[in-house]
Amino acid sequence: MKKKTWILTAVGLAALLILSVVLYRVLTNRVVKRAETSGEAAVVTNAAPGETADNAQSGLEPAPDFTVTDAKGAAVSLSQMRGKPVIVNIWATWCPPCREELPDFNAAYQKYGDRITFMMVSVDEDPQTVPDFLTQEGYTFPVYYDSTEPYEGAAYAFLADAIPRTVLIDANGNIVNQYYGMLSTADLQDAIALLLG
Repeated sequence: MKKKTWILTAVGLAALLILSVVLYRVLTNRVVKRAETSGEAAVVTNAAPGETADNAQSGLEPAPDFTVTDAKGAAVSLSQMRGKPVIVNIWATWCPPCREELPDFNAAYQKYGDRITFMMVSVDEDPQTVPDFLTQEGYTFPVYYDSTEPYEGAAYAFLADAIPRTVLIDANGNIVNQYYGMLSTADLQDAIALLLG
């Protein structure tokens, strides 16, 4: 009897593992290209294996809608941003890699803010610390505050289990690329070129 229970348990766990892997591949439908050198962001594209992001444009996945709060306390959703490409950056003041990439995002916002919507989404637990930080650093990009409710907001929508996280969305609301980790200046310029391409 114990042997039969053990075998059924092992078969059940194996089936659950296989199902989990299959569901993950089907639901994400993305390829993660891990950076080969440390310090570079890993990139997630909608490209099939062997494709580049440039030739995978026909298979873009719609970005999940989410709602955040702007500096005045008004609710703002991603779907309101359609018509112009969007860069969503999920960050926090306490995150060293986030702080390191923010000057590049601020410069990009100043240069491309008329052609790209920048949604700089803070996940700080105390939103009161953010305005002082922005003023101290001289940042002018628009800041949004993520939801603190479970299963809501930008971090949940993009399954951001670590930050910084950057998502490129085209003018039609489709995900073009996603970046895990800090972007270098060159990575951010490449991302902008891809969006405006």
